[in-house]
Amino acid sequence: MIDSRNSSYDPDPGLWLKNWVIELVSASNKLYGNGRQQTAIRVRVEIQPKQPPLTQEQKDSMRLVLENFDGSYEILPPPGLQESQWTQTPIRDENFDLMPGSTVSARRDDQEDSDHIFAIVMFVSTTVVGAQTATLRAMIRRDADTVYYSDGSSNFNRSVEVTTIAPPIFEENDYAWTLSHTAGNIDNKFLHEYRLQLKGLGLAPLAVDMNPGMIRWHYNRQGETYATYVGMAHPGNDRTVRYKTEINTGSSFRPSQTAITNNQNALILVLNGADDIPFYSGGLVHDTPCKVRIIDRHGNEHEIMFAFSEEGSPIEKRTDLKISYS
Repeated sequence: MIDSRNSSYDPDPGLWLKNWVIELVSASNKLYGNGRQQTAIRVRVEIQPKQPPLTQEQKDSMRLVLENFDGSYEILPPPGLQESQWTQTPIRDENFDLMPGSTVSARRDDQEDSDHIFAIVMFVSTTVVGAQTATLRAMIRRDADTVYYSDGSSNFNRSVEVTTIAPPIFEENDYAWTLSHTAGNIDNKFLHEYRLQLKGLGLAPLAVDMNPGMIRWHYNRQGETYATYVGMAHPGNDRTVRYKTEINTGSSFRPSQTAITNNQNALILVLNGADDIPFYSGGLVHDTPCKVRIIDRHGNEHEIMFAFSEEGSPIEKRTDLKISYS
């Protein structure tokens, strides 16, 4: 398709364009429709040697477009600027991995730039869920009134097809849950740390607290000071332990502020065993499960819930945990 309503140029794009390529850089054309994972697509344009050099405006105009069912084109907007199921950006989000696969990746000369040649890699995301294929083409604006698209009308019928896939269903066996650190005396003061990982896939340094902490006393009675106070450190490089600030732990207790366990690609749950947290009846509402939403390196969400065990002795009921995944 050529849009050349009032252009002074010849509408034949071959007089201006020498070559135009759009190709997949990622190892797969599959993409999770979570709006986070990206696929990389390279666009390279070369104009005829006798033509004037490419202007910065022309370079800046080169974008990916979505081919609609009626044959029209829709420019993919940048993320966050407007509601759209497909977005593009020249910036790679390093929090997430590209989809692995067997597709032969295109040569990535994204630094290639001269007077007559320009190449760029665009990173595409989508919120379209499950088994839909989109055809993406390239566009470039020669002037205010002339826009070329990489379809048959431009003599360069180039496109990339991207297929969305539904996120996998994760089950208990897909996670690794280990006791990673212990210190102190289980009958008095102690520090336990647990590490939660996703087998075969890392976790992004992003998480959303739904209920970051909980507490359980040895006995629910006035005068009791033995308790377990729980917090968590999100995946990433920041090992700061997050707690539920509404819980009143008294003036003497000092919880662990920094996780000892490495939290790269892992969520750390921290159990502080204490003998100096005064019981108060209002604190019983905080004996409820910790909840957190973590995000894996493919951009898919996992909702995890940790709860104290309801079985065993009083010490077991505040040191053993039950986990559920969704």
